[in-house]
Amino acid sequence: MIMTQIKRDAARAGSHFFDADTLRFFRSRIGEVVYGSGPFYFVTSEEFIGTRGDSHGRFYTVRKWDKAEPSMVETIGEFQQYRSRAAAHAAAARMAAGVQS
Repeated sequence: MIMTQIKRDAARAGSHFFDADTLRFFRSRIGEVVYGSGPFYFVTSEEFIGTRGDSHGRFYTVRKWDKAEPSMVETIGEFQQYRSRAAAHAAAARMAAGVQS
């Protein structure tokens, strides 16, 4: 499964998770690497900008998507749990392999 397929299938099912307006609002970026063979795991990053325009940093979240519920993108663990892209991708790979962190 590749990310473009996940985005397409989620949108067809009525999800707005990958909509440009949603991504812009949360200052989200979607990683293109997908782990697993179903369910599928991937990484997003979000940057919070305060009311004064100050950035609080970009942090990373592991997400899960499954063909069985295509409109649902689930946060695995805590939102913005990872401080580095590498740590988030390592966690997503472990989860796809069925390894508990």
